[in-house]
Amino acid sequence: MAQDPWARATQLALRQHGVFTQSQAADLGIDSRRIRTALADGRVIALSQKVLGLPGRTSSVHSVARAATFLSPYAIASHRTATALFGFELARFDHAFPDARVAVEAHSKQFHFGPVRQSVDEDRDLRAQRAGWVVVYLGWHVTRRPEEVVEILSDVVAERLHVGGVS
Repeated sequence: MAQDPWARATQLALRQHGVFTQSQAADLGIDSRRIRTALADGRVIALSQKVLGLPGRTSSVHSVARAATFLSPYAIASHRTATALFGFELARFDHAFPDARVAVEAHSKQFHFGPVRQSVDEDRDLRAQRAGWVVVYLGWHVTRRPEEVVEILSDVVAERLHVGGVS
């Protein structure tokens, strides 16, 4: 017997740090009506118009970063986040939207505090800013509000791509 589409969506979301897209849900046979019902029932939460999440599974830096990669076809995760999400390391920022020149850095005491680490971060950030990049910082507290993070990153990327005319 075929597995229930919601069970398959849940399995997919768990492989993607608790998030999935409405397009992925549609590919599994879940139409927009069923998504609206699940949202109303609290079985899923909306992180953006495109991205859904499993309740209680969307408050980690990795789930927020994974949701952000769904916002734009040009988004990539990098550094430790990419390693955690995809199993490889790309660059020195935790996440990036290269076409918009937006870098996202998830700061933690473990990796970003102390004179040497702060100096390395500052040098990297200044080089990025000189090259026309904007750096958005995420700390532990903001990951408690993943919907807000996704919305903010979406707005920053859209502004840089459409209004700001990144060159």
